[in-house]
Amino acid sequence: MVESTSNKSVKKTKVVASHPKTMDMIVEAIQALKDRKGTSVQAIKSYILTHHSTVSPAHITSSLRRAIKSGIESGLLVRPKDSNANGVNGRLRIGKLPEKPKKKA
Repeated sequence: MVESTSNKSVKKTKVVASHPKTMDMIVEAIQALKDRKGTSVQAIKSYILTHHSTVSPAHITSSLRRAIKSGIESGLLVRPKDSNANGVNGRLRIGKLPEKPKKKA
């Protein structure tokens, strides 16, 4: 006899990424590359693809674009003064990093 699967409840498991958030990877790349004029988006992209093998090369461009846009709006990422690029092109530097809470003694 064949049992019906409609009576059983199916739980969907949430897929958890095996790599950090895109913004965390961008900050890591900028800190590691240490470019004095700011780090280019191409350099950030190649750093992420070489150091985080689980990131999909097909989706990294759109993920970078969204993360850079929100990072600039929040002040986490800034453009150097000599960079007149708008949008996601050009060089980037780290702005204000969020402060870690201090431990009370």
